[in-house]
Amino acid sequence: MVTGNFNATLDDYIAIIDTLVNLVGIDQVGLGPDFMEHMPREVALRVLRGMPPEMLETFLHAPPLVGFTSIAECVHVTQALLTRGYTPEHVRQIMGGNWLRLYQTVWRA
Repeated sequence: MVTGNFNATLDDYIAIIDTLVNLVGIDQVGLGPDFMEHMPREVALRVLRGMPPEMLETFLHAPPLVGFTSIAECVHVTQALLTRGYTPEHVRQIMGGNWLRLYQTVWRA
């Protein structure tokens, strides 16, 4: 889903993060990997209800990103961001800090 074909890698994922940071700024970017690796098929089908059939089949059969195959591999994203030159603070923001800030803002309202 990341590149439009089935050969996406962690580098492709990081390139999208770079694009988003350049487009909207570091304060607005956060991970949303949507891993469903242990979700039973019937639950996945309920979650994805309403998706066009051809897109649903593509989604259900798409292999995971090479280098980021499960949520347990978030460390690979962290390392890749640091290698790309993101500061530790920016990595914290992308890896969850921006989501926490958003939730704190919304829930205080």
